[in-house]
Amino acid sequence: MKRTELSQGLRVMKFATVRGRWRGDELSQLDAAEILGVTERTFRRWCRRYEEEGSAGLLDRRLGKPSAKRVPQEWADRAEQLYRERYDGFTAKHFHEHLVKDHNFPGDVRGFVSGVRGRYSSGLLKLTRSTPQCRKLRRSRVYRMHCE
Repeated sequence: MKRTELSQGLRVMKFATVRGRWRGDELSQLDAAEILGVTERTFRRWCRRYEEEGSAGLLDRRLGKPSAKRVPQEWADRAEQLYRERYDGFTAKHFHEHLVKDHNFPGDVRGFVSGVRGRYSSGLLKLTRSTPQCRKLRRSRVYRMHCE
């Protein structure tokens, strides 16, 4: 079972318990919403959806949909082809700059660079050393004196 499915199941169970207490006049809407960690307005929406659709109305509707930031497959294929043919050895950032400037790719960094950076896992792009040697901090003098 995935973590999202588990959390949705727990939310439905917790909501059913809190809703029962609210129906029995043990809790106000505000108290019930606080227990669930949502606003009073969200609690009322959940109640309406629960009455109309049952427990299926409480499921997260965002799950299972593709991300709006996802790079279209034809762009990713074209970028991979360009990288292999012309830009082999470039970093993701430098490669993206050339794609935007020379090949009219969109400049939306959020969506496209994440797709290009996803090429690291496929082995297309090579990872470089994370911190340059000149930037690495030496142990402090106090630490060195303590260790001696």
